[in-house]
Amino acid sequence: MNVRGLWGRSSSQRLRPLRPLWLWWMLPALTGVIGLYAFQHPTHQTVVETRPITTTFDFAYTAEHARASTLYDRQGVEFGDPVFLAVVDRIDVGVESTVLDGAAGAAASMLTTRVVVSSNAGWSRELSRTSVGMADDGRWRTTVPVDFLAVQQLARSISAAIDINGAVWVSVIADLGPRQRLDATANVASGTGALVFDVRDRVATLRHGSAGTDATQRTTRMQTVVGTERATIAVNDLELQVLHLRLVGTVALLCALTIACYNLVALRSAARRGQADYVRIRIGRRLFPLMALPDGLHAAAIWVGSLDSLLVVAASAQTEILRHEARGVESYFVFDGPRVFAYSPDGQQ
Repeated sequence: MNVRGLWGRSSSQRLRPLRPLWLWWMLPALTGVIGLYAFQHPTHQTVVETRPITTTFDFAYTAEHARASTLYDRQGVEFGDPVFLAVVDRIDVGVESTVLDGAAGAAASMLTTRVVVSSNAGWSRELSRTSVGMADDGRWRTTVPVDFLAVQQLARSISAAIDINGAVWVSVIADLGPRQRLDATANVASGTGALVFDVRDRVATLRHGSAGTDATQRTTRMQTVVGTERATIAVNDLELQVLHLRLVGTVALLCALTIACYNLVALRSAARRGQADYVRIRIGRRLFPLMALPDGLHAAAIWVGSLDSLLVVAASAQTEILRHEARGVESYFVFDGPRVFAYSPDGQQ
């Protein structure tokens, strides 16, 4: 019949610590060191790489009232058509830009479109400048007006002032770049495209033999891209992620602490029931029964004052601990050659 023990447990249901005890006392310290080492390293590291980024610029231009003129078909002014200034003196130039390689941080880029009048007489003037951000579909779009009559008036006034006549052209320059001046490693898309019109007295035409005559233009630049990746720690030939090492160290520490606390509770529970129970649980498998005591053993034995002292003696002598019980009194002995060490939890000798 089982006897009800502490906290209503029967003697067969009492807490028993997990062994070996020394291992479960060391594991929290060991796992704590591993966790501390992992938490001293960042989980992510910066990676800088250079890769090509291709940017496209699609140009188109249209003109109001062009469809009513017999000089143009029903579609009106199309890309590549000359602009006859007697019929059409202003066009709207549409620009659409796309980053083919999906540069990281492309949303931080702005499409800036400038209309610039230049002459081989050595002067240049900017007529307008507009900037737009990236649309929801990941593209940049804008439309800018080009007034050829205003261009001619500006050219005539400058030529009269400097007394030099020269050829005049209008450039629609699209520049994709950062919103503001950034460092060289900024993750932004960049590129430049241009549409160039030669302006004469009665007609404006796309300049032939230059990149400014293409409806679609591509620019490829080597760009430094800054990214992040999970940091690793090399252990021999094994690469361990710091994040995983932190997780494993934390879980292992919690498990080791839980087992250590359980062992501590089991030992304290045994100590509350009495020193005899505490001794049995503490010694565990190293405890062997001694059926009878030789005469005069009690008098010849060296009695130590604590169980820990007897355990140290047993470890030093590399021998086992023997248990003897008589009239309800327990005694424990360690035979070390001619010497005998003993301990009694009841303090009786």
